[in-house]
Amino acid sequence: MAQLYPLMEDMIMYDWQRSLVTSMLFSKAFDEIKSEYEKYDKDPFSEVRSEIETRPIVVYGAGTFCTGVIRTCVSTGFTPMCICDSYKRGSYTYDNTSFDIISPETLCKKHSDALVIISTLRNSHEIKEKLKHMGFPEKQIGNIRTKVLMPPDEFLTKHYEGYEWAYNFFSDALSKQLVLDKIRLLLYGKLLSPNSDSDMYYEKGFISLSENELFIDAGAFNGDTIEQFFVKSNNKGNAVAFEPNKSNCEKIASKFAGTKNVSVVNKGLWSCNDSLVFDAYEHASQGASFIRGSGDIVVPVTTLDDYVDTSAEKLRPSFIKMDIEGAEKEALIGCENVIKNYKPKLAICAYHKPEDIYTLPRQVIQYRDDYKLVLRQHFYCHCDHVLYGA
Repeated sequence: MAQLYPLMEDMIMYDWQRSLVTSMLFSKAFDEIKSEYEKYDKDPFSEVRSEIETRPIVVYGAGTFCTGVIRTCVSTGFTPMCICDSYKRGSYTYDNTSFDIISPETLCKKHSDALVIISTLRNSHEIKEKLKHMGFPEKQIGNIRTKVLMPPDEFLTKHYEGYEWAYNFFSDALSKQLVLDKIRLLLYGKLLSPNSDSDMYYEKGFISLSENELFIDAGAFNGDTIEQFFVKSNNKGNAVAFEPNKSNCEKIASKFAGTKNVSVVNKGLWSCNDSLVFDAYEHASQGASFIRGSGDIVVPVTTLDDYVDTSAEKLRPSFIKMDIEGAEKEALIGCENVIKNYKPKLAICAYHKPEDIYTLPRQVIQYRDDYKLVLRQHFYCHCDHVLYGA
């Protein structure tokens, strides 16, 4: 026993020294990012400046980010002629101005001289290649930056300590790099590059499915992620869909009609049982149905702990996926007992708030410190980074 204490002191000293070295590495990396920020061209049209003043403008993509692109264009005197989308038709209204939505074929036939500004971030590279294949030269295809999210001084005040903690906490190089890349995104809008070739929510080495999974799908949208779950599990296991949008719940119920192993709960997940006000995004292309805000839609919310405790069946959630528009931390608080008792696999979206990078892993390890946690980025865009736990 006499040798135990010197060994413990050595371990404590080693951990302290390792933490100090990691903090120094983070500080150096942040200084480099600040230097990049100072050199960053803050002109939102820098990529397309040579063409935007002489060509008609077409915005490609009538989804979530279309409004921001149109707003940036209009506010600086470059009003788009129309919008192109592969799937949608009709019109798109911004500030009482209506823009026709045309097909890629119409774009090619009638507007081959246009400057095409891509407003879809997730698959912008694929769209660019498609347009080039259709005959558009590279100089007529581009993106614009719609907003710098956060100046360095604000980041230092609000988030530096948290991101330093995250950089120190995650032990793998991919997660550490993603922490730094997220700072670049916040400071000067540099999009994130994927660091995973796994399907989103199914990171290899973390999410492997058995025959008796109970899948909790928080933010189930129209049931697409439940369909993915059954494909991955060879149509075995059970799923519970938590979705606050009533029309989406009806779509899920219809999609899985006659299936006994899918339960639909028309509630959001939260830290307590309550009713909250939400803003609806009924037509969001990426699947977002609600975010907590100042809208006029009131929906009930519950905790996963309460749902499990009050169920007639003995539920043991084994896999939890959350994509709930910034409510992830509150929902994790409402999962305390489930996490402590069952240690389910976790796939938690960590991109809705700047602080998600550090508050979400802190919340998980507060309940169980034996989780292995990593961050993974699945697409080239500003979002879609997921906290995995196993």
